[in-house]
Amino acid sequence: MVSENYISLSQFYANKTVFITGATGFVGKCIVEKLLRGCPEIERIYVLIRAKKSQSAEERLQVILQEKLFDKIRQCPNTEGLFQKVVAVDGDITLNGLGISLEEALILKSNVSIVFHSAANVKFNAGLKELLKSNTEGTKNVIEWSKKLEILKAFVYVSTAFSN
Repeated sequence: MVSENYISLSQFYANKTVFITGATGFVGKCIVEKLLRGCPEIERIYVLIRAKKSQSAEERLQVILQEKLFDKIRQCPNTEGLFQKVVAVDGDITLNGLGISLEEALILKSNVSIVFHSAANVKFNAGLKELLKSNTEGTKNVIEWSKKLEILKAFVYVSTAFSN
């Protein structure tokens, strides 16, 4: 039986701001795509992305948004502006404060209400020290950072399927 208080996912996410770690990975990309396609009234989706020597966080995001996964959104009518709702945040889960600039941290602190933590090292041949740094310390850092959010309503943790 459906509760009288039931609201749809799209209603729940309407006017909400989401923060996603691991958006360059398979699961993270799927979360971004599903939120954009299924929740068009979402306010903003911030994605934590590590810059690389050859690409900024924003450049990496633009490459991701051009992937085939997002074709359904591009083919739908009235989707102009949806991709502008996705904003790259330069950072790294292995750093305190996630390595986010003070200016961006202040914006996120007062606007983010839902966190999806899907970042993880899934290299099966990685050493234990490397895996602990990203998967354990990284998760701790994301939790500690999320505790400082002023309007946090949900923290969603996506666990890795394998461990060393």
